[in-house]
Amino acid sequence: MMSFFIRPEQLCTLESSAGEGVLEFEILQILPFDSSRKSMSVLLKHPVTNEKILYCKGADSTILAQLAPTDDVIMQQLIFRTQQHLNSYARQGLRVLVMAKRTVSDHEYSDWLRRHEEAELSLDNRDRRIRESYSRLETNLTLLGATGIEDRLQDGVPETISALISAGIMVWVLTGDKPETAINVAYSARLFSPQMELLKLSARSKDAAESAILFYLADIQRETPLEGGSQPPRPVVSPGLNQVGVFARASTPGDVHPQMIPRSNKKRALVVDGKTLTYILDRRSNLQKPFLDLTRYCSSVLCCRATPLQKAYIVRVVKEQLKMRTLAIGDGANDVSMIQTADVGIGISGQEGMQAVMASDYALSRFKYLERLLLVHGHWCYDRLSRMVLYFFYKNATFVFLIFWFQLYCGFSGSVMIDQMYLMLYNLLFTSLPPIAIGVYDQDVPEEILLARPSLYRQGRLGSVYKPHSFWITVADALYQSIVIFFISEAAYHDTDVGIWDFGTTVTTSCMFVMLFHVAIETRSWRGTNVMWLLGGDAKHLWRLVFGYKLVYALARFQCRWILRSGAIIAQCTIIHILSILASIVAFYIFTIVYNTVCLECLGLPNNYQVIQQTMGSLVYWLVVGLSVPMALLPRFVWRCVETCLFPRDVTRAVLDKRRATQRGEDFLVSWSRSTSTSSIFR
Repeated sequence: MMSFFIRPEQLCTLESSAGEGVLEFEILQILPFDSSRKSMSVLLKHPVTNEKILYCKGADSTILAQLAPTDDVIMQQLIFRTQQHLNSYARQGLRVLVMAKRTVSDHEYSDWLRRHEEAELSLDNRDRRIRESYSRLETNLTLLGATGIEDRLQDGVPETISALISAGIMVWVLTGDKPETAINVAYSARLFSPQMELLKLSARSKDAAESAILFYLADIQRETPLEGGSQPPRPVVSPGLNQVGVFARASTPGDVHPQMIPRSNKKRALVVDGKTLTYILDRRSNLQKPFLDLTRYCSSVLCCRATPLQKAYIVRVVKEQLKMRTLAIGDGANDVSMIQTADVGIGISGQEGMQAVMASDYALSRFKYLERLLLVHGHWCYDRLSRMVLYFFYKNATFVFLIFWFQLYCGFSGSVMIDQMYLMLYNLLFTSLPPIAIGVYDQDVPEEILLARPSLYRQGRLGSVYKPHSFWITVADALYQSIVIFFISEAAYHDTDVGIWDFGTTVTTSCMFVMLFHVAIETRSWRGTNVMWLLGGDAKHLWRLVFGYKLVYALARFQCRWILRSGAIIAQCTIIHILSILASIVAFYIFTIVYNTVCLECLGLPNNYQVIQQTMGSLVYWLVVGLSVPMALLPRFVWRCVETCLFPRDVTRAVLDKRRATQRGEDFLVSWSRSTSTSSIFR
């Protein structure tokens, strides 16, 4: 028995417990690990016998295949028992390694070294020739033993994967472990459940792989008839994620035809080994489409003995053939190619090194943080950006429509009634802060609800906030509001001698207030501006309003609720949203007053001296602004009430359920202390 003592650069110093003392082995060669050989070796020179000994460790499939043939019964029994131990270790979820050695003669070493140096100096196929050189030396080995190393899952991994699956994300695990080890880890990580039927693909030829895939497909299709009796289309599964894996989501819900959805709820999991993947990923075999058809019926996919190139190629196949958005996450150097191929790459920093982190788009210190990254921040970011983009379309379309309506009165001469400074600063100053607040800070649902209900991620996964009809509804709303703003102002100043700049200032003010109050309606962080929630949180009050039943009662109830809850609403508002709206209003009036006071002929612009002061001194100005804002926003306000009450989204329903539970006190936790015989209540 020998123990490692110290290792200088070219020496390996060991302390022997067999009475040999301290031995210094000279390191002649180090054969590094690569994913093709799945092994690594070191060639040492014994300090006493001067023998050159090669010690090799690697995957069992590699080392056992390189063992020297032997007729020794003891050695055969050792190999047999080692294989039994390896299978036992794998079933326990341990990562196994096999160690072997061989003695290299001086002649063999000299001949190998000469060829190896030639391979290192070659310019053509250098990497392949070096691998072949390593393989020539790693032959005729003598088995030393095997190890089983427990690689525990990080804290929170099972809960995270379970939450991702509940969110509608299909998980693909891509690992280099043995199938037995990978399956055991999959059960531990809740990727597989005992209720799942395992489909295993382990073929040693292209024909065998094709037969197995077609057999499983035929068997599943007999058990799972499609609605409408149609043949299965190209699969539209959402490939998933793992500790060294990949996942994706459907780009649009329309990708799946309703008549093509299997009616069976039976859960299946697919297990594929690396050899079978070689045949499947070969384009000449034409097995990629049947394989993806098979994964369509599976809840999870586990790819074992996968090489780094196979991992990357699987990601590429999912992207190209399934038209999916993919995310890959890994923690080692063998995951770099997969991370770089995916649409989004995440690296986990740890003991495996920093290669994955350096090649990724995002870096995490623990796998469990992926749940918050996707289900919370991913949900928020999609909702924020979608509504911010729609708001930008809306406010610019409204402003352009106002100028268009004025062309009806000026013979389409191209004249505008709005001062050019207002045109330039409308997006830059007057209406810039509120959309930024929405795009950066707004939250449509609290974090605790998103974590408690992973299914809410479906909103972003299916892209249900920003759709083509959402854009056209926004444009239609902008058209309506521009009509209200312009023609109320036109009617108020009809047959008067009002100046063009006074009229334009009134229209601009009305437009700006409508834009800002529109943001207040669309802001989700108010957490209380929902009218139906103020009306009691159910549909009966809206029903009375719509059909005129007890209208006075409903209006009185609404007013009462508003007064009672107004303090709570303001207290719950995000201060940033309030400040952004107030800052926009203050910036508008400060600029207009200063601009119309001190700027007589600035930059060659028309003279607007004292325009805002004269306009603000008129009662018509305030009446126009006060009437335009509610009239312009009434349809959107009513629609939000109707949508929340009669057609609530999953997110809205979850928020309302949470509030009702809070009112009923269902979120209280009672703690009893035996020592003091008292109880404590926590929210």
